[in-house]
Amino acid sequence: MILGIPVRSRRGGCQLLQPDLLTEDQINEWHQLRKDNVLIAKAWRSHFNDRQDFFLDEAVDKKEISIHKRDLILLMVRQ
Repeated sequence: MILGIPVRSRRGGCQLLQPDLLTEDQINEWHQLRKDNVLIAKAWRSHFNDRQDFFLDEAVDKKEISIHKRDLILLMVRQ
């Protein structure tokens, strides 16, 4: 597992990687992917509950995500 994510070993089983064996870039990438997945989940929830939430616009204003990423999330949810 990488910070809670299972990783397949070459022998077919799963192994647990220690967080101290990961590079700083790998840790940062994992955190960024997790934040993106949380935003996608919130977008799906608001879309199917027919609510107009502006959390993606707020994330763009706070420079957490780019306008391009916001548009991609909205495109994915609306299709």
